[in-house]
Amino acid sequence: MVKTFKNLIFVISILILTCQNAFCYTLTSNELNKIITTKLQQEAVKKLNLNQQEAEIKIQVSNIPFNSIEIQNSKPKIEITQISTLQPNTFRRITIKNQNNTTIKIFNVNVQTSIYKNVLVATDDISFNQEINRQNARIEKAEILKFHNRVLNNFENNLIAKRNYKKGNVIIADYAKAKAQVTKNSIVDIVFLSRGIKIRLQGKALKDGNIGDTILVRSDKYNKTYNAKINSSNEVVVRI
Repeated sequence: MVKTFKNLIFVISILILTCQNAFCYTLTSNELNKIITTKLQQEAVKKLNLNQQEAEIKIQVSNIPFNSIEIQNSKPKIEITQISTLQPNTFRRITIKNQNNTTIKIFNVNVQTSIYKNVLVATDDISFNQEINRQNARIEKAEILKFHNRVLNNFENNLIAKRNYKKGNVIIADYAKAKAQVTKNSIVDIVFLSRGIKIRLQGKALKDGNIGDTILVRSDKYNKTYNAKINSSNEVVVRI
């Protein structure tokens, strides 16, 4: 036991003498964690084109395999392997080098990434084709990394859900579209125009559309379908 203790004292003495004769930089795991976190936050801002005034970036790094490490003669350089797409949970390879680019240590760490922004979120269950309004949705802070470029930052008029949303779900722009000015199966006036002659009949829209769009309509009187241009929310025009 006494011999082992003496050997330990000898090793510590050698390390102290070594660092006295040459500059030694002690890199702690806490310091390395901060360096990695800062680098990954900067990477997220660049990759996702984030405005840091509007987005909150949270990075959690774990599994650093040491409490501290000594680098002789220089401060360390920290390199992190690049990835094409940021993921909520992934492993990143860390390389520690000295100023001469000599590799000191290589290892993997676990990285958890979260991005928070104020976006449109369902406050109640919303069904397919139901209107999204202030009674069932609101702007609040939510985690949006998986669909950061497909979120809505404010209310838009006449939004219709194009999928089912559960309470707490982020509203995705791909699945929330503006309500059509003319909706499928709605009753419309069909105006037939031909050389100054105008005939007006009632019919039904067979497709959604907005002013200026051409949609199929059916005449109730003749039970025929026509291509008609939407003139207003309740009128379409057929030129014959």
